[in-house]
Amino acid sequence: MSETKDKYKLVKKVENAQHLENGDGKIRVVLDGTLSYPHIITPQGDDTQPDKPPRYNLVLLGELDSPAHKLLEAALKKAGKNYFPELKKVNTSLKNGNDKPDENGYEGKFTIGAANTEQPQLFIGRSPMDQGEERKFYPGAQVRVVATLWKQNNQHGKRVNLSLDMVQWTADGERLGGRAPIASDDYLADIDIDDEEDEHDPLA
Repeated sequence: MSETKDKYKLVKKVENAQHLENGDGKIRVVLDGTLSYPHIITPQGDDTQPDKPPRYNLVLLGELDSPAHKLLEAALKKAGKNYFPELKKVNTSLKNGNDKPDENGYEGKFTIGAANTEQPQLFIGRSPMDQGEERKFYPGAQVRVVATLWKQNNQHGKRVNLSLDMVQWTADGERLGGRAPIASDDYLADIDIDDEEDEHDPLA
């Protein structure tokens, strides 16, 4: 495949979302929102499908009926028409958060799932994630997600799915179901463990 066909060009950009396409008509979306159910450090298996390889996945939350929501709907609809012109409607992972009243933080949001058998590129700001920074990707963190739309056509049905390519942490947010984790290294006291053990060990 030529470099020209591989290159993605911007089709439309709104607040918190971008729609891009390459020379082969593949669609990629860039979405800013709230991270939920992150499995991007360790892949998640499916007990109902033991033969299916574990996948890295997440759910992203955005504002219902926002320009970003409408851009995403349009991108998914276009991909559906491209892949399945015979169908009037194609299933996707785009959902209305109001339909999950028991989920903290979902009210007034759209939700979209993305997954990949390969780990997505992970960034903290503009730098690749370092060891120990995994804690930044908690439910409620603000992130940018890059995903490529792809065609599913198998025994599980016809769908347009999102292949998870990249996740960028952009800011802390209110943790879904609790507080955001603190930066522990900023608060831990300096203690020499060896000296503490010698001083208080009754057998020393």
